[in-house]
Amino acid sequence: MGAGKFGHPGWHQDPEWKGAWCPNPPFHSPVFVLTHHTRPSIEMEGGTTCHFVDHAHIVVVPILLGRGVLLWDGLEGIEQKYRVETTTSPSGVTHLTFTRAAV
Repeated sequence: MGAGKFGHPGWHQDPEWKGAWCPNPPFHSPVFVLTHHTRPSIEMEGGTTCHFVDHAHIVVVPILLGRGVLLWDGLEGIEQKYRVETTTSPSGVTHLTFTRAAV
């Protein structure tokens, strides 16, 4: 999730602000917010913890175990805001690293 979807402009300057979905966001899982602003992780109700990072390393393993979550939906134009580096291995595992572009 990008910081633009997480909060209003200036959210990172308010240490009391805990997100737009407070106190029980709909995610119920870890959320990683790609941002240039350092901030401690925020634990919320329902199992949601928001972590604020400057890059994300995602590993895609080509195994189908039934249903899943569509990870890549809605990412059209991501290359304009992030530098995306990929590395594949003979086993089919793909490593993707997303780094925020300079603002």
